[in-house]
Amino acid sequence: MTPELDDLKPYIQQIDFPMIHAAHGRILSPAEIGCTLSHNLARLNVSCSQEGAVILEDDAIIEDTDAFRNICLSFLESKKNSPALLNLHFDGLLSSAAEIEIGFRRRISPTSLAVGYALTPKAAKKMLQLNSPVCHMGDWPPCNLHFYTVTRPVVEHDYSEERSFLGERERRVNNSRLGYSVLTFSHYVKNRKLFVSWQSWFKFMYLPRLRNILDKSWFGFLSRFYGWVHSLVRQ
Repeated sequence: MTPELDDLKPYIQQIDFPMIHAAHGRILSPAEIGCTLSHNLARLNVSCSQEGAVILEDDAIIEDTDAFRNICLSFLESKKNSPALLNLHFDGLLSSAAEIEIGFRRRISPTSLAVGYALTPKAAKKMLQLNSPVCHMGDWPPCNLHFYTVTRPVVEHDYSEERSFLGERERRVNNSRLGYSVLTFSHYVKNRKLFVSWQSWFKFMYLPRLRNILDKSWFGFLSRFYGWVHSLVRQ
C-alpha cells in the first residue's frame, strides 16, 4: 500500500535535498534516505543514554557473541567521556589474523559501512546534530569524532544477496568524479550558496577526504602497523 503524502511530510521535512546532492553528487535513493533516518533515530536514543550503545543494521552477523560483548563493553567504558565511535566491521588492513587479540585502534578518518558500531552519547549527539536535517548518508556524517576500528571483525556484513542501493561500479565512478571536483575546489564554486562560509564547506566536504587520503598513505600505514605490533606485544 502506498503511504499518503500527508503521512510522509514529517519525514520529508527531515531531508535537505539540495545539500544531499552537493554532498554526494546525486540524489540518494528512498532506501538510502530511509536507512539514514533509521540511524538518526537510533542515535537520538543513544544520545539520551548514560552508557552509550551498539547500533546494528538488519544484515549484521555476530558469530562470536562473547568477543562482541567484551570489546563493546571495553570500548564504551574506556571512552565514555569522549565523542568516540568504534566500527565493529573491520577495515581490512593488517591485524586480521585470527590469532591476533581483539582490540581497537584510532583512525584519522572513519571506515566505510555502518553495519555495526558502538558509540558514546557524546558521539551520538554530535552525529545527530550534524545530520539533522539529513544531508549525508548514515555512514558517516563528517563530524569531529574520535574514530576507532577493531583489530579484527566482531560484526560481519551479510553478502549472501546483493543489497547495495547503488551499483558498485556506478558508486565508484560517482565518488571519483565528486572527489576530483572537491579536491580541485570546483565543487565549492558550484555549490557555495549552500554553505555559510568557505570554512564550513572545507569542514563538510574537503577535510573528510583529506583524512581518508592520510589514512591510506604511509602515515596511516605506520599508524596501523604500530597498532598491529602493540597487539602482538600485549599477547
